Amino acid sequence: MGYRVVKLSELASYEFGNIEGAFAELGERELERVLPQGMALNTFKAQLQEGQLILLSDAPNTPALSLSSAPSGEKTWQFNTAAQSRFSPQAQTAFVSRTKAKGSSSRSGDSAGTQAVSEPAYTPQPPVEDKPEKPGVNYEYLFEVACSEEVLASEVGCQFALGKTPKEASIVSWETKPSEHGTVFSAKATDGAPRKLIAKVANTEKGVSNKEPVKLKPKDTGAVREAFIPVVPSVQLGSRLGFPTEGFYYHFHNNKLVQEYKILGEDRWAFYATRSTHEKLNTEQGTNKYQGAILLYWKIDSKVVKNQHLVYLDQAVTREQLDNLNDDWLAEHGAPIDVPALLAAMQPQQAAEKPYKPQTFNAPANVVYDHKERLLMGSTLKAINNRRLVESGLPVVKVKTLPSEELAFDLGYCQVEKTQPLDDYWRTLFTEDTPTDIQSLIKKYNEHLNNPVREGEIVVVPTSEPKSEEEKSRLDALIDEAKAASIELGKLTDEALATVNRHFELLDYYASEALKSVKEDGLPSDVYAHASLGVGAVASGAGKHLQNINSILSEINNVYVTQVAMASRVGGINYGAFIAERAVLFKKLDGSFAALSKRSVKVPTNVQVRKNLKLSTRSVIHNANEITSKGVVPNLGKRMANVAVGMSAARGVGYVGLTLSAASGANNIYEACSVDATGECGKVATREVIGFAGGWGAGIVGGNIASASVMLAIGVVGITSAPVIAVATVGAFIVGGSLGGIAGSTAGKALGDGIYFLYEKSHELADYVVETF
Repeated sequence: MGYRVVKLSELASYEFGNIEGAFAELGERELERVLPQGMALNTFKAQLQEGQLILLSDAPNTPALSLSSAPSGEKTWQFNTAAQSRFSPQAQTAFVSRTKAKGSSSRSGDSAGTQAVSEPAYTPQPPVEDKPEKPGVNYEYLFEVACSEEVLASEVGCQFALGKTPKEASIVSWETKPSEHGTVFSAKATDGAPRKLIAKVANTEKGVSNKEPVKLKPKDTGAVREAFIPVVPSVQLGSRLGFPTEGFYYHFHNNKLVQEYKILGEDRWAFYATRSTHEKLNTEQGTNKYQGAILLYWKIDSKVVKNQHLVYLDQAVTREQLDNLNDDWLAEHGAPIDVPALLAAMQPQQAAEKPYKPQTFNAPANVVYDHKERLLMGSTLKAINNRRLVESGLPVVKVKTLPSEELAFDLGYCQVEKTQPLDDYWRTLFTEDTPTDIQSLIKKYNEHLNNPVREGEIVVVPTSEPKSEEEKSRLDALIDEAKAASIELGKLTDEALATVNRHFELLDYYASEALKSVKEDGLPSDVYAHASLGVGAVASGAGKHLQNINSILSEINNVYVTQVAMASRVGGINYGAFIAERAVLFKKLDGSFAALSKRSVKVPTNVQVRKNLKLSTRSVIHNANEITSKGVVPNLGKRMANVAVGMSAARGVGYVGLTLSAASGANNIYEACSVDATGECGKVATREVIGFAGGWGAGIVGGNIASASVMLAIGVVGITSAPVIAVATVGAFIVGGSLGGIAGSTAGKALGDGIYFLYEKSHELADYVVETF
């Protein structure tokens, strides 16, 4: 569809019906095709709205003028009601007046009903340079906006005009040029009288227009006396800024309401100006433009504006609040505007360190952060998680800090998964969304942690400060457990530490059994007393694994005994059949060894604590009740400490020995495990082994190795090495001799060839663990 542009004074009578009244609905590309040279698109639209320029079409979508028949039969041109909203009242009057002007017939034809003689079709002239100013244009007015013309149009959406005077009509045409902070708008005038500077959307004036008339200056003065600065409002929740998706913004100057804005809602954070004024409140939509920024005063009459506030409320302001407006209320619900600080936030600067702590006035690049969800957790605030949200480059103002909903007291814990510097651990536990007060709270109650923090240490995770005596008691109990574990784990070598964590359930079983046996005589001074010895899922699980191993060893013994008994009848042992049966049982033994090399007890996680505190998704938080007196793993901290104490004597020794009491009566186990297919006893390696639990386990676990027939030997190896578990037998049982020299904290240490390894798994065991579990 072809369009052309004419001035109102050039409009011919045959073109009255060709005026396009729906120009506001046309696309930018359509308008740019007929855009006068050197004119901005927004200026062009404004002049069409004011009637200074006219858009013509052979077939207008909505004709601005339509013919109407009077009772006398005379036809006159009237303004089309369907197009009234697109034109100013002055433009509507001017169009109708033009149809009645001398030389332009207002009728559709003459008295005979014939159409007026057609004038030649208007053809736009080639673009020419601006004509010299008409005589008498001796004044100018300039103002500045701290952004580009394009950003002003997209984020605020208003146009400016100088109000009319008795000698001159309203001025809506502006020339623009870039400035240090944004754009300078300038207009020429023939009348130097003061007039109102109007900011408007379509025909609706905005609140920033309501001030004293501005002063014009002689042309070429170049004085900018008024200025505005658009800002993006936001609120803070926790350590992050976000855009509210419900509620109201308010702009105040000198304790008077300048403009009320209502946020769209339904997860949308744009807003529009309402009809409210300081004198009369009305939250109905006042303009047809959705905004992303608020236009604030920068300068009035060359002076930087002070006593200006932005306020955010989740509900509309009330008459009573406005009538009792004071500094305290403004400070509680909003932020004072510091224009120099705003301008500074717009200057190019290096990116701030992350995580960024929001200020009142923020450079847009600094407020963007990583956040997967659309809204900040637990709120209706749009997360600023994409640079497109602040691509306008406008400063972001923190209007208000919302109170974080105080979390009810809850208590969790987690265990450190690997030895590392403490600062590195905090970085893995916390995220950019973890509030700084929560980070400080957690660090406050974890002063027991070693640095570097060691694998297996217990991290206390409270959600808030305890208030009641019961809450304080729970927290103290958990800290007591955590301290015990940290003290003893901190004493171990890396190899011993890895062994404690890898075989904790097995070693805890033996430590508990030893302590139960000596408890009547009083516990040794170097162990931690607790009421849950031999209680809980750990004790139950480890006991079942050991029963299974004892059972398999008994089966190996029985197969051998059966073959020996058969030999007395048939004259010899079928070693081939025996070796095959034993291989099957060894395979079953592999599975039991693998079970001892992994944690079988699963402590339930507490996902809600992690979410509420905004901790890393990689952190595994459990309820503290699970490791205090009545949980799945009661007294975990003290159990860890006692296992560490039991391992402390293993410094520099390759294996720790654990008695297999049920298998100790299997008198033929040495032969059953070492015999080969020819019936000969193979060479069996000897190793140096120390009894687990040292002196306080003497006679129970460690010290009685010399009199035990069979035991487990656990390899004391680093975290990167494959777990090693062996079945061993004690030399005293085999050869009838005495190991000697074994006492106290070194109880169970075999000298020379005292302990024989009958069956051992290391790399194969690691493969079995991977394949099976």
